[in-house]
Amino acid sequence: MRFTKEDKKVIARGKKQEVYEEDDWGNLYLVGYRCPICKRVFTSLDDLEVDHIHPRARGGVDSPRNLRLLCTKDNRKKGSTVKGKSSTVKGKSSTVKGKSSTVKGKSSTVKGKSSTVKRKTSAVKRKTSAVKRKRR
Repeated sequence: MRFTKEDKKVIARGKKQEVYEEDDWGNLYLVGYRCPICKRVFTSLDDLEVDHIHPRARGGVDSPRNLRLLCTKDNRKKGSTVKGKSSTVKGKSSTVKGKSSTVKGKSSTVKGKSSTVKRKTSAVKRKTSAVKRKRR
């Protein structure tokens, strides 16, 4: 979806990205628009791109609450990430590998628990045999 300059103005106004200055007579005038990541001020809306805070590739929508203006550099750097999670294939495969190692760790813990149970049962058997000896 292509956004017009009017759409960008509405987004900037809604996210309070407009930068105003006061002249000598106390009047406010629009200086430009601020990128929320690098904090630079751009005089032209052509230098800014519409960014989806929650990417459309991950279920985000085109509502005004999900849109903001970023400079081209920061928007390209961000890509389709959400809160530090990368959408690249490498990121997903490493996550899967991490989960499988966790599962392996859990299975070894279960094995450890079963051997502990065997030890307890043998200890119980020892106690019962000791009790039988005392009765005789």
